[in-house]
Amino acid sequence: AFHEAERHHSINGFMYCNLPNLKFTAGQRVRMHIMVLGTFEDLHSPHIGGGTFLTLGGHGSAVVTLAGSMLSSDVMFTQPGTWDLNCRVVDHVLAGMDALYTVAPAPSGSLMAAAGAPVRTYYIAAEEVAWNYAPSGFNPTCVNPDLLVSSFAYLTPSPNSLGAKFEKALFRQYTDDTYTQLVARPDYMGV
Repeated sequence: AFHEAERHHSINGFMYCNLPNLKFTAGQRVRMHIMVLGTFEDLHSPHIGGGTFLTLGGHGSAVVTLAGSMLSSDVMFTQPGTWDLNCRVVDHVLAGMDALYTVAPAPSGSLMAAAGAPVRTYYIAAEEVAWNYAPSGFNPTCVNPDLLVSSFAYLTPSPNSLGAKFEKALFRQYTDDTYTQLVARPDYMGV
């Protein structure tokens, strides 16, 4: 039988940051073609640092791919440095699905070098609050009376249940580094 410990994951046939010649320049836009081989267990989420995937009208540092699928995405590299290209599935990284790449600074005189990347400063604090995850005290989506009653066992504090209140970190933005005045948020953004 094939054991999980013998399973390895690679990027273009290379493992553990041995993929050669991945070099880019800040401001460079490249097209990356991602193809996933394997079984139904091979859900991958390729992630890049120092760049952004521009896929299907969205953008982010990672994309999700399913087994047997292919994806083409433009990637814009903006930050010089040495960065990681890996799958965000933990056992895949541990099994070798990791590569390094280098982004060189934009050449002097280029638009990227002349404009420079804008510097934005945000003042964000993580604040702990006692959060009620079920303020109604029951499951309002439940239409089965038997199941509705069973939700009370989980939502009421007891020796066997924490109830509906837990500590939660809310990330809040402040106007400056004194962290005394919150930035106003529209109601539709919730907490």
